[in-house]
Formats: sequence, C-alpha cells, structure tokens
Amino acid sequence: MADKLENFDLIKVFFEQQKQLWGESNLFIGMDNSLFESHDDTSGISKSGRAGYVNDIPVLETKEPRSKRVLKFVPDASKQSMMRGFSDRLLTYNSNSLLGVGNLETKVVFVTDMATQENYIHQKIYSKKVGEVFLRMLKKMSFDINNIYLTPVYKFFIANPSDDDAKLSRNILKEQLKIIAPRYLFCLGESVSQIVHENNLSIRDMRGRVHTFQEIKTFVTHCPSRLIEEKSLFWEVYEDMKLFRKVYDQDFGDKPAMQ
Repeated sequence: MADKLENFDLIKVFFEQQKQLWGESNLFIGMDNSLFESHDDTSGISKSGRAGYVNDIPVLETKEPRSKRVLKFVPDASKQSMMRGFSDRLLTYNSNSLLGVGNLETKVVFVTDMATQENYIHQKIYSKKVGEVFLRMLKKMSFDINNIYLTPVYKFFIANPSDDDAKLSRNILKEQLKIIAPRYLFCLGESVSQIVHENNLSIRDMRGRVHTFQEIKTFVTHCPSRLIEEKSLFWEVYEDMKLFRKVYDQDFGDKPAMQ
C-alpha cells in the first residue's frame, strides 16, 4: 500500500512539473500523438488528450515535501545531443517543427517572427530575400550565422495563434534557451517581443532599451521582413544594433567597431 501511495505522489509531482513547464492547457505536449482523440496541425494545440506513455521530456526538480524522490531530467553533456533530443520531442508533436539554426555555443540568440507555412514544411526560417537582409544585419554588427543562433518564436506553423499558443511558444523558448545559455537575446519583430516579454506594448515602446528575459539581456528591433516592406525602418534597426553592440562591447570588446 505504501508503494502505491509513493507512486501516486510521483505521478502527481510529474504532472505539476509539466504544468509549470508547458502551461495547464498544454499539459500533454510531448506525448505520443496517437494518444490524442483529436489534433489539428494548424492550431498548434491539442484539443483533448488522455494519459499515455511519456517521451523523454524535461522535468523540473521539485521541493514536494511528501516525496523524498524527485523526477529529474538528466541532460547529456553535449548541447548538440540535448538539442537533437529537444527537436525530436517537438517533431513527435508536429512533424513540421522548426527549431532553429546556428551555433549552440553562441553568446546571442535571435528570435524571429513566425515563418510561412511553406517555410516550415521545407525547414527554412527565412526566404532567400529576407535571409539576405538578416545576413547584412549580422555583418553590420560584425557577426555571422556561424557565431549566432536563429530561431522562430513559434516552432510550428499556426494559422491564427491564440494566447495559449503564445504561452506554449514562450515556454518552449525558455527550455531551448536553457540548453543554449546565451548572454543576449534579440527579439526581431513586435509579436516576438510581446510573446517574450508577456505584454502588448508596441515595438516603438520596447525599442531603445535593454530588457531581460530569464536573466538574459534582451533587445528589440524590427523583423528583417519589415525592412523589405519599409526601407526607412533600417535606421531604427541600425540604432538598435548599435545599442546591442554598445552593451556587448562593454561586456566583451572582442569585435571591430560598427561602421
């Protein structure tokens, strides 16, 4: 009887941890898709689910006083292995998941707006034209794709994102950043900034200041796709890049001056 009660405590601890990690409405992400009664790939959220076996999903430690044992995710020492496992879990949930590209040992992660549905299918974050603009932005700051990491804020295409979708995406980003452990985060676009910082402030209100997310210094500017639509925004982006470089140079000072 005591063993059964202990097992019950462990199950309760597990689901409490998953609720903290993914949010209550998204508790069953990471489980086998076949266990869901209904699932809409365009919504990003499972409509209903029932318990089944659990894949290797990360579990937070607990201070639950009623159980001396805890459920804990033991990470591989390799960031590449950890990110592969993270990607596999997302692919189990949605086969067109798009996690990111770049250097996992980077100091700065760029989080961009949702890609097109076609891009998710073909595993491309940016189209060629937008990608070229982004690479020019990096070059201006004396960075390149080999020493940064780029990820979409939504890891799978969602036609009309809800508040729950935004919350889920934010929680997934939190776990992704735990693996990468960057010093800086660059939000590219208004919706990205709103999801990351959990507010409804316009990009005008968020630009020009250093923010924080998970104790990471965070910067906000326009998405590269906006620069194609409105070339005049480049000067605002340039000012935001200079702010980032000013902070970066104070911390490291290992880059040539911006032109």
